[in-house]
Amino acid sequence: MSESRKDVLLKALEAEVGGASVDPGTLFTDDVVGWSPYATVSGLTALAELAALREMAFSNVVIMFRGLDEVGNKAFAEWLIEADHTGPLVLDQDAVLEATGRRVKLAGATVADFRDGKIRSFRNTSANISKASTPRSRPTCIASWCASASSDARRARRLIRRS
Repeated sequence: MSESRKDVLLKALEAEVGGASVDPGTLFTDDVVGWSPYATVSGLTALAELAALREMAFSNVVIMFRGLDEVGNKAFAEWLIEADHTGPLVLDQDAVLEATGRRVKLAGATVADFRDGKIRSFRNTSANISKASTPRSRPTCIASWCASASSDARRARRLIRRS
């Protein structure tokens, strides 16, 4: 018997924040696409690269679930992520937010679409981005969190400059 979509989403989110060691190919299709206010990914390789950037920037990551359900071919999760900003957060080749040492929190939700028991696309929304302690109180974002994609990095730099 195959796993439920909500179980696959739970494992995927836990793996993405470093809480579980799982082969992403068992959870995501090869052509997975994802979107969040800070990142876009297309394919397993891009997803792995994004996860590696987060692993460099954040430690002691904890994810708590407020809700998890599935309807039809979709699964939904509402979550809260907390992490320590202990490494450089690479926004793109020209923008790096150095470690602040602060604990950051991000509340959000994920909607995932499935194909053949795996996540083929996902969308993240988030709110309550906590502010890292820097000279200008720059926002630190988590979860599918920040991207190296140039358009997303430009948007993140604009946010940082406004703070």
